[in-house]
Amino acid sequence: MNSKVSVVTMDMEARAGKSNIGQMLDDRAERLGMEDVWMATARMLAMRSKCKRHKVGCVVTDWKMRRVLGNGYNGRAAGVDEECPGTDPCCLHAEVNALIACGSLERNKVMFVTTMPCEKCAMMIINSGFKRVVYSEKHPKTEGVELLERAGLLVARYRRRAERAGRTRPVDLSEEELPE
Repeated sequence: MNSKVSVVTMDMEARAGKSNIGQMLDDRAERLGMEDVWMATARMLAMRSKCKRHKVGCVVTDWKMRRVLGNGYNGRAAGVDEECPGTDPCCLHAEVNALIACGSLERNKVMFVTTMPCEKCAMMIINSGFKRVVYSEKHPKTEGVELLERAGLLVARYRRRAERAGRTRPVDLSEEELPE
């Protein structure tokens, strides 16, 4: 970019209320990362669940986190009564529904899930060509995450981009903030 274009761009941004370069850079740092977008999407999908016990959502993307390959939420099988009593096993897990939607041909997929995967889901994730799993909420049973790690998958608890960057005012993507 030549200097004339750069000065014009900075001048236009300054007129739009951004008084200095530091503020412009700070605004860019607050932009949502793709991990934030996909975890927020998984949380919104969880709201579709009719399970009385726990609502879970899941999004599967390619390795670059540019394309959604599948998504799901926990619930009854298609065509079965929508009411889920909340007893085990009452419904398909969100991870299973997302796996069914995306298939297993593509390799190195990334899964964003609102709760730690259980051991059975972990086995399916391993056999379906995943490279990374990001979860938001912890679960008392950690066998699924331990199995994923033993199989060599990258597993991480989700943290908002602002938190990863050490910012004190992160963008809040809590469930209370999401539209109904």
